[in-house]
Amino acid sequence: QAQAASPEPVRRDQPVDLSCSADLGFGKVCGHERLRESMTISKEPLSDGDPVSRELPSRGPLAVSRDEESGGEVDQARALSGKAASPIAGLCARLARVPPNVNGLALGFLGLAGIWEDLPKLSPELAEATHAEFVHLAMAAFCLAPLCLYIAKAAFCREAFMQDLTTAHPLGSLATAPMSWCLVSVQLFTRWDPIVAHCVITVALVAHVCLKVQFFRLVWVGGLRPEPFWFPPMAGTAVYAIGGAHIGWSPELNTAIWAIATSITFFLLPSVALRISLEPGHAAPDPTVAILAAPVALMCVTWHIVGRPIPMESEAPHAGMVFFIISNICFLQTLAAIVQRRQHFLTFVPPFTALTFPLSSVVRTAMLSCADLDLGDAAFWYALFLFVWNNLITGGVCIGYFIFMPRWTDPCQAPPATLDNGRSRTFTVDDVPPYASERGLGNEKALLRPVE
Repeated sequence: QAQAASPEPVRRDQPVDLSCSADLGFGKVCGHERLRESMTISKEPLSDGDPVSRELPSRGPLAVSRDEESGGEVDQARALSGKAASPIAGLCARLARVPPNVNGLALGFLGLAGIWEDLPKLSPELAEATHAEFVHLAMAAFCLAPLCLYIAKAAFCREAFMQDLTTAHPLGSLATAPMSWCLVSVQLFTRWDPIVAHCVITVALVAHVCLKVQFFRLVWVGGLRPEPFWFPPMAGTAVYAIGGAHIGWSPELNTAIWAIATSITFFLLPSVALRISLEPGHAAPDPTVAILAAPVALMCVTWHIVGRPIPMESEAPHAGMVFFIISNICFLQTLAAIVQRRQHFLTFVPPFTALTFPLSSVVRTAMLSCADLDLGDAAFWYALFLFVWNNLITGGVCIGYFIFMPRWTDPCQAPPATLDNGRSRTFTVDDVPPYASERGLGNEKALLRPVE
């Protein structure tokens, strides 16, 4: 009877899929069941020749000591997409983990390039001394690198790209891609071939409208409340009025695009600003809170570029002053929100790109207001001060990306722990990308729940 009750012997090297797989404490998947890990049998023999079974997770980096008594070496069990794969497979695995925020980095450099382009309006002597035209073109050309990197991800990693398209927070970052292509056409392509610039801006506008519809569907179905990351897909269409003004679209069309974007901005702004002030632990607790400074400033910049449209032309200076004041109020609220969430800015993460373009928009608003509205010396020094800080912050974010991007895209690296109101959470490598932000994990229903 004892022999009948004993389990059947397992052959050496036989893979085993246990029905009651081990719970390794990684958390609940999609909020309902524990992660199940498939197990394998190691090849280590005992002294009498019988195999000994060791339970090893099939994914994730795990150190397994071999022949510990004799001081043997330590093997590293790698993920399936790790270093043992072919070079092409390894490259695709890295591309799949490229965060959509790289498009925001390109947009930030394009915003800074626009500031260098307008620097002669603020100070012709400073522009000549710093070779502003060369710096402007260099920054506009540099932004092509992150844009092409994400295009490679979309082309070769369709599944990862579709995941970005079907999740609200990554889609908010992805909406900065067509905005960037529009502005790079303004900064570069119009100098080389206006026809190419016209085609790129038109295609970018159509793509942005499609992303806006998809984003609205996601937030409607998911029941998400307004946050700053809503502004790029919903109100970012204002940049196409800037593009249209440079390639010869009719003033009526540019004014209509600007008016629609401005209406959406002022429709969303009160609820977003109120949530940021009253719910610091849930509404944009990561660097995406900085996006709040961008929409009104962008509307003001667009208003200056498209010809300062206003029903009563004599009231244009007053309208420009109103835009300038509201944009600075939003900027001050953004600074207060960053101070309030300062504990979440201690670790560099991909959403830090949200610090670049919003500040560029505020600086450009101050510069154009100084040039067109004659605000005095105080506004001049204010714009110059922000101009210096904008260059420092954008350069710092770029350096951070160069340092951390290899780690974020390494398939063998575990994702960093995220925070939820001060409580640490750790997720599995396969279920959460390393750039998943705290806000995204807290507000997206389709992602994981932490272990209680």
